[in-house]
Parts: sequence; structure tokens; C-alpha cells
Amino acid sequence: MATDSTTFFGSPFLSDVTIRQVSDGKKTDYYGHKAVLCAHSNFFLKLFSENPVKQDNGNVIELHDDDPVHFQIMLKYLYTTVLEIPAEYLKGIDL
Repeated sequence: MATDSTTFFGSPFLSDVTIRQVSDGKKTDYYGHKAVLCAHSNFFLKLFSENPVKQDNGNVIELHDDDPVHFQIMLKYLYTTVLEIPAEYLKGIDL
């Protein structure tokens, strides 16, 4: 059965990296799939190419100081190609 990357968002199935987003001392872990991340992001392609995540360190990468809401929006977009912005972020914007 073929599938697309949407299926893998937030799923531990075939996850080969953990993305630990750290902001204001709070850590949030996300399941990551290097193939999906690299296919949709030059940032992750460069990160994994230059600094391969090895099995012995638990396959965890830490990204610091990004706004947690913005980070989750971006990560979901990489998997789904759907940009979902919470309504409270759109207040005062005429669409």
C-alpha cells in the first residue's frame, strides 16, 4: 500500500529521528522522518548531510529558541503541504 508523507506526521511509524524543540526551557519532542524532512526542507537536508544523526546518540536533534507554535506550523507544513495558521494569529488581518 502506497502512502504519502501526511500519514507520517506525528507518527512513530518508521520514525528515524526525534526533533526536540526547546524554547524558554520547555522541551517538546516530535517524531521525524529524515526522508520526508529532507525532501521538503533544504535546512534539514543540510543539517542531516553535514551532521549525520547517529544511532548511538538516540537520534535526537535539538532546535532552540523557535516559537513553539510557529515551529509546529512549519513542521506540519513540511509533512502535509497544508498551511494551517491558528485563528488567533490572524486577528487584524484582512483576508
